Amino acid sequence: GNILQLKASVPQFKQTNVTVITSDGKFYSFIVDYDPDPKVLNLSFVRAAKESEVAPALPDDYNEATLDSDAANALRARAFLHKGVTNEQVRLQLAGIYLKDGIMWFKLRLSNHSKVDYAIDQTGFSIIDKKQVKRTARQEIALMPVYARSVDRISGNHTGQWIQAFQPVT
Repeated sequence: GNILQLKASVPQFKQTNVTVITSDGKFYSFIVDYDPDPKVLNLSFVRAAKESEVAPALPDDYNEATLDSDAANALRARAFLHKGVTNEQVRLQLAGIYLKDGIMWFKLRLSNHSKVDYAIDQTGFSIIDKKQVKRTARQEIALMPVYARSVDRISGNHTGQWIQAFQPVT
């Protein structure tokens, strides 16, 4: 998702250009040529996070205990959404979206229908344009959670659920 790999592997490779637009909206343009011994192998476009961007702001009266309480209430709430995606024998489902005190809570359910345990390495959320014009870059805006509690592993033939909270988005 965050790696772009390019390789001009034949000497007859015709010169071309590559344009990269990062999630923070920065624009990079390169000329690509064949080089049997390139001097630069890796380029990084990591933006140094400002202190204010580490975690989105919470309402003044919120603290960790309030977030934990709201998360527990959202997890106990009856599932009313069933939008999901299945790959092999694992299904990820959005079970509910809740809004409380200016924070949007997402209840997620992961069902493992295989006999093998499923380890969750990382989760990430982003807003992606639904409609895309031909030959244009895809706009993707990464979302930083204000609250994140997840599970590390879903045993075979089991279901786990967790909650993530964000500043409200449309």
